[in-house]
Amino acid sequence: MCTLIDTDTGLDDLRALAALTSARRVVGVVATAGISTPEGGANALRWVLSQSDVPVVAGVGASA
Repeated sequence: MCTLIDTDTGLDDLRALAALTSARRVVGVVATAGISTPEGGANALRWVLSQSDVPVVAGVGASA
């Protein structure tokens, strides 16, 4: 089974991400608007996941 994660990069999501990446085959992470911009969240996630091969992309921001 593979998992694609959609996250707003909140602290609760980072904790879940740590658990999921060690227990499942994560095929990608999409950072969406929330605690930061999608681009800012994606950059933070790339740093957190820098020791893995999980791709991270910035999703679409919230509309005004």
